[in-house]
Amino acid sequence: MNKNEYIENVKAFNPNFVIEDWCYETLQSPTEIKNYRFYNTSVSRGIEEVPLNKVVGTSHASYIGRTWISLVKNMKRFSNCYNAENFIEFINKDSSYQNGFSYEKYGDEYFVSEGNHRNCEAKFSGLKTIATNITEHILDTKMLEAFQYLEEEGLSPKKEKEFFSPIGDENRGIFYRTSGWKINILGTTYTFKDFKAIQKFIFLYKEIEPTFFNRLKIKFKKQEKEYWFEEKRDYKSLEAVIIQYKYLRKEL
Repeated sequence: MNKNEYIENVKAFNPNFVIEDWCYETLQSPTEIKNYRFYNTSVSRGIEEVPLNKVVGTSHASYIGRTWISLVKNMKRFSNCYNAENFIEFINKDSSYQNGFSYEKYGDEYFVSEGNHRNCEAKFSGLKTIATNITEHILDTKMLEAFQYLEEEGLSPKKEKEFFSPIGDENRGIFYRTSGWKINILGTTYTFKDFKAIQKFIFLYKEIEPTFFNRLKIKFKKQEKEYWFEEKRDYKSLEAVIIQYKYLRKEL
C-alpha cells in the first residue's frame, strides 16, 4: 500500500484525525531500548493510565518495524466495522476491553504486550491516555554501573552463556543477579559465578595499584593460576594479573 492509501484507512476509521509525524514512526522492540539488558526485574502495577504518546512499540514480532499508520485496518483483528466513535463508546462503558490488553513499561516508555489492535485503535481515535494493565521492568542501576566500569577499564565484560540460552545470549541476553560474568585480562578469560562475584572483583581491582613495591612483590611470588571465581573464594591469585594489567595501561 502507498502513503495515500494509509491515510484513507485512517480517515475511514476516524474522519477527524490529524496526521502527525509519529504516525510514520516504526514500532520498536523492547530489546532496542537503551540498557535493555539491565532491566532484570519486573513488577505488576495493575491498572494504570498509559500516555499513548509514550507507547513506542510492541513485543509482537509481526508488527515490529512497521509504521503505526500502516497498521490501521491492516491488522489481523482490525475489522472494517470498527471506527473511532464506537471504539471510544466501548471503552467508556465496558471495562472488559482491558482483558488481554496490557503494556510493558521500561523507564518512561511503553510497549504493547497484548492487545495490539486495541492500542492502535486508541492511538488513532485521538485519545491521550488509556487505562489498562501494566508490568514495569526495573533497571538494575548497580549492575549497569558495574558493567560500564569494566568496559571503561578495557576488561570486555560479557554475560556467561548459559547451557540452554540461545546463540548470542552472551552479547544480547539480560544480565540477572545470578548470571555469570566473563572478563578478559591480558588475553586470558576469567569467569565469575554471579553479580556478587564480579562485585568482589571490582572492589579488589579498585584497591590494587601498580606501585613499584607491588610489582616487585609479585616478581618473586609464586603465581597461582585460577580462572573461575565465586564470592566466597579467595581472589589472591588475581592480584598479580591486576597489577600487571594496570601497570601496562598506565604506561600506554
